[in-house]
Amino acid sequence: MNRQVYSCRTMKNSLVLSVAMLFGLSLMGGKRPPSPLTFGCTPSTTGADCVVGEVTFEGKGYPTPVQVVVTNSTGTEIDNTSYNKSQGELSFIEDLTIPDTYTVTVSDDTSAVIDTQTITTALQ
Repeated sequence: MNRQVYSCRTMKNSLVLSVAMLFGLSLMGGKRPPSPLTFGCTPSTTGADCVVGEVTFEGKGYPTPVQVVVTNSTGTEIDNTSYNKSQGELSFIEDLTIPDTYTVTVSDDTSAVIDTQTITTALQ
């Protein structure tokens, strides 16, 4: 009889330990933050600025949906678009044809800012 009670206690202790370990692993293996939003210029340029024209923005690991807001240096909103991208791969093109400094803000569906990029466009 004592042997059976001992076995039950051992099993309960093992179960509690297993649950605690799984819980700890689930906390460590939580959702990864998205990659920083990157941009590429068309026509291609080097450095942090672009020649006026199309600018492609990309990032991975973003929730869906996301809201992308683009403003110019005076704070005027020039684009405000919602994207539902599969598997969190965000990719969009902005036509930044006026020389200026633009801010691109990506937010989740609760309006929490996920990422912000600032880009300056200039004439060649």
